[in-house]
Amino acid sequence: MSFEVSYTVEGSILIVRSSGHIGNQQEYKRYFSSMHEKIRETGCNRLLIDSREIQTDFDTIEVYRAASADALAHRANPLERFAILTVPAEAENARFYENVAYNRGLKVKLFYDEEEAWACVRG
Repeated sequence: MSFEVSYTVEGSILIVRSSGHIGNQQEYKRYFSSMHEKIRETGCNRLLIDSREIQTDFDTIEVYRAASADALAHRANPLERFAILTVPAEAENARFYENVAYNRGLKVKLFYDEEEAWACVRG
């Protein structure tokens, strides 16, 4: 595994901080599965993912598959609020992910500013 993930719980908010490199869909599935397990384990219904230090090599189709799979998986454990904190360099893929996931029922919002992301999940 070429990425690291840490989890913190603040009330009903699960904070996920990730760093490193996710090179393929199989690694992404491990990343996402561990996050989903933590959501179930903690009972949190709000999620803040800080992905400013994670990199992927995903093309458009891989981003589409990831967003579609995430939206489907979250139907079993719906989130009240979901924010992703990222960097502008990842804007194109991140915006596409946000649009695909949102159109499939996952109410996710993308942010470049940490305070705005926190305001969203605390809502």
